[in-house]
Amino acid sequence: MFKKIMVATDGSVLADKALKTAVEQAKVEEAVLTILNVIPVTDMGSAEMIGLSRAEATKMKYPFLQKAQDYAANNGVEAKTLTLSGHPGPVIVDYLNSHPHDLVVLGHRGLSNIQALLMGSVAFKVANLAPCAVLIVK
Repeated sequence: MFKKIMVATDGSVLADKALKTAVEQAKVEEAVLTILNVIPVTDMGSAEMIGLSRAEATKMKYPFLQKAQDYAANNGVEAKTLTLSGHPGPVIVDYLNSHPHDLVVLGHRGLSNIQALLMGSVAFKVANLAPCAVLIVK
């Protein structure tokens, strides 16, 4: 049913739970897994200001991506990593619109409904705008 699965990660505890869930699902479905990290605009701007390329900045500041890919491989799942920059919710949705996947998995932030309306959350935006099934892991 799910042949292309994407998991969005920022290296947090909830993102690690989402990764484990996505790897389990990919293994069961024999699906290809994309591990996506969205570098917030402010972090990418800082990297560029000191002359680092996106690849260098990613390796230095986001080593969890390699760990995530290794975790998938150690569990028999083919996975690729991808790093984009911008505001995470819209970037994830835009990527899914231009690169179709069957399922996206991401962690839940635990915001109350009022806070989610006032502040917005990545999970809320993706759940409402993604063109595919969304699994939010608590």
